[in-house]
Amino acid sequence: MPPGKLYYYLVDGLTEEKADIIIKGLSVIPGIGQVTVSVARSTVEAQALRDIEPQVRLACDVAGAEFRTRLRR
Repeated sequence: MPPGKLYYYLVDGLTEEKADIIIKGLSVIPGIGQVTVSVARSTVEAQALRDIEPQVRLACDVAGAEFRTRLRR
């Protein structure tokens, strides 16, 4: 995959188990490269070719976490 842009999202209610579910869910989607979830900062960071907010929302719903917003950096 060609290098993409980094996107950051704020997610409430993250635990290690929920973070693993989000990482597994997002990593199988084409166009999404590396996915990093920080439980301490309640953030999801993904390298992707475009904004993946709908996919992150869905992954959060599946994991049982609450998507809050996209962070602009």
